Amino acid sequence: MYSMKTTQKRISLSISLPLELRDAARQAAFDDNRSLSGLIAALLLDYVQREQYLPPVRKSADQSSVTLHR
Repeated sequence: MYSMKTTQKRISLSISLPLELRDAARQAAFDDNRSLSGLIAALLLDYVQREQYLPPVRKSADQSSVTLHR
């Protein structure tokens, strides 16, 4: 199983988005008590796991959830 740890090596990624999408994503991140980067990472992780590019995340007691809340 894949384990998403906070000590994992991270990279910086620059993306272009329509202004309206960026604003909506910022609001969604705020409403979900996340950073915009955290929201995008959670969405991307959900997608790559659903499409089976990565195995499901193994959840542990000390690991923060990547579940999106609304």
